Amino acid sequence: METAPKIDFSVIGAQKSGTTALRYFLSLHPEIGVTDREPHYFDHGYKRDRPREFDTYYRFFGEERLSRKMTGDVTPIYLYMPGCLERMRAFNANMKIVVLLRDPADRAHSQWVMQIEKGEENRPFLHALLNERAHFLAHGPDRVVSYAQRGFYAAQLENLFQLFPRSQCLILRTEDLLKDHTATLKSVFKFLGVDETPSPFPEPKMVHSRAGRWRLSPIERALLKGLYTEDQKRLEQLIGWRF
Repeated sequence: METAPKIDFSVIGAQKSGTTALRYFLSLHPEIGVTDREPHYFDHGYKRDRPREFDTYYRFFGEERLSRKMTGDVTPIYLYMPGCLERMRAFNANMKIVVLLRDPADRAHSQWVMQIEKGEENRPFLHALLNERAHFLAHGPDRVVSYAQRGFYAAQLENLFQLFPRSQCLILRTEDLLKDHTATLKSVFKFLGVDETPSPFPEPKMVHSRAGRWRLSPIERALLKGLYTEDQKRLEQLIGWRF
């Protein structure tokens, strides 16, 4: 297997929490190299524990991006799917980790809307949640059937902190990127060790939105709030805030 430069950082989730927007903003920084799409190296690339050649992974970046000060992978499923973080640590224990977290109820509903629009889901939201529970008990974590499960952030972060020092992890709220764009991006740039005020500075932009006829009803929100009560308490103990 060919020895190659290491990837310096990874944005690992959560899905539907603004990772696509963050990848876009990072791509505008002259010292940062990110891919145009999700490489999925540490999940698809390690099927049956047989990793692909490094050069297959680096092909996603290209020589020019790999030569920049910081090169990063943006694949939000890494936070959720078992085994991904362990493989990342084996690949580069010094990798910096960025996590964006969104209100878990809104996140779950947004994922359901995405699957509806893709034609991969046809159940009403509450029916989909009930099906997910049965599917999870029978099969464990699933890439698609994971609307509610991906929102149990405390356990996912506990696993992250067992594998990577907290000093290598930056946990952000999606709303921070939306409401305080400049300060939040500066904090990311500082964390990555690149120029905090590149010129031109990335302007706010709604990179991807599924706002439309689908809305989370008060009953659905209340049910999800109850579902996440204990996890939110653990999250507050872990990082000092909850949704």
